[in-house]
Amino acid sequence: MFGHSTCDVYVGNKGSDATCPDPANFEIQKLTDKGGGYIIARIRYPDCTNYNGDKILLFKDMTRTHIESLNRLDPHFSDDRNSPIARFKPTGEGFRLAMMLVDSLLSIENMDKVRA
Repeated sequence: MFGHSTCDVYVGNKGSDATCPDPANFEIQKLTDKGGGYIIARIRYPDCTNYNGDKILLFKDMTRTHIESLNRLDPHFSDDRNSPIARFKPTGEGFRLAMMLVDSLLSIENMDKVRA
């Protein structure tokens, strides 16, 4: 169901799934501000086992300062204001794909402004 994670029981709880990240236990590895309100974030969830807990998340209408101020960051899609709009495999290719998506979105937004 949209708005609910498949990881309702987070890591650190007895019997939880170690592939599910704990949204309260994360480390910001890198934030890339692409402009237009798009931030690409490499986040590590130390208790998560897949991909060493690394996630590449794309956020819209956020600032670096806002992301850095969060004490909870769930990488799953939801209706929450702090939910990412996209996730990518945490590899060099995943990061490049995130960059390409933002470039495409910004290009479309600029074309829409010209037409208006």
